[in-house]
Amino acid sequence: MSYVRSSSKTRFRETLAFIWPDADAHEVSTTYQLGRFESGAVQRAHQLGFGMDVLYYDPGKKGQWGRIRKILQARGIRGIVWGPVLRSSHVRLSMPLATYATAGIGEAFVYPRLPHARFDHFVGMRTALHQLKRQGCRRIGFALALSLNVRAAPIFIASFGMPGARGTIKSRELLYTPDFLTQDGLLAWALDARPDAILLSHDIPELADLPRHPGITWPVRMASLNRLSKEPAFSGMDQRQDLIASHACDLVIEQLGRNEFGVPVHPKVVMVEGEWQTLSAGA
Repeated sequence: MSYVRSSSKTRFRETLAFIWPDADAHEVSTTYQLGRFESGAVQRAHQLGFGMDVLYYDPGKKGQWGRIRKILQARGIRGIVWGPVLRSSHVRLSMPLATYATAGIGEAFVYPRLPHARFDHFVGMRTALHQLKRQGCRRIGFALALSLNVRAAPIFIASFGMPGARGTIKSRELLYTPDFLTQDGLLAWALDARPDAILLSHDIPELADLPRHPGITWPVRMASLNRLSKEPAFSGMDQRQDLIASHACDLVIEQLGRNEFGVPVHPKVVMVEGEWQTLSAGA
């Protein structure tokens, strides 16, 4: 059936919208993970016979939601995929959605609660710990930048602290949670905790040389829970932003197929596990 579907032509159905709540075109085009979100949604829409127009909301200008609604109405767009919210963890969407089928990428808005697709942070942590254990690591430390992971931090910490992932080692001494990760701060913590692997909440290329610092006299592997470039500095989780966006697109198309519009009482959530990727050399 997969072969039959892939070999047949898909007729055009209608056009969807991909709306960035707080990013501009330049930022999206020059940021690896943002570009993957957009391309993943657009490619999935085209695969299923839908067009997709990309729109940008400028929070610095008044009347933006009114402008976007006029565009949607003029183009006959009934389905919206909302891009991830980048600069806030508590965004309330004031645009009326009663006539639209909608879904978000990540937990885009505190209100309303929309159907959305996101990375499974809990499973992602467990996968990373398992992979590092397979490489012989036993004192695995986790360095989490709280200011950049507001929504994900409680899930990451809960998953990291579960018993069984790292033997009998107490998680508290191997958990480092500053607002921002810096080389000096990470080095001071590593010298005290002495981990044999350091799992970062996201790629920070300037920290890749930490294991070669003169003060680090024991083998240390570096890994990341979110690879942010095509050429990352070390091994880690690829959160598959393209696949997350593809599932968000599916959520919108499912609603259109059922003729369902507005904010659902019980929004559907799709979680993507991502995949571990290892560099040819290093961690």
